[in-house]
Amino acid sequence: MNTPNKLILCGRFWEGKQIHTALFEIDSNDSIMHILNLNTALGGDMAYPGLVALDKSNLLCSYYFGNRTTADIYLAKIAVQAQLIITDE
Repeated sequence: MNTPNKLILCGRFWEGKQIHTALFEIDSNDSIMHILNLNTALGGDMAYPGLVALDKSNLLCSYYFGNRTTADIYLAKIAVQAQLIITDE
């Protein structure tokens, strides 16, 4: 997802031994900023995120959570402070 001079992305993020699905921002200087973790209280394997812009200030993120006994898909609505650039590409 693009914002003016920034790129918003979602992916797997390790903090020590704990794994998260997290949102990041990359600016025009290639600086990466961790924005937030999604549903970190679950533990287990969290990955395979997908992002779509709902409008110029909201994202929808789907992501997988699994452990040894279950596997689920979650959906999160995320408000962003910057204006998203929406293209038809």
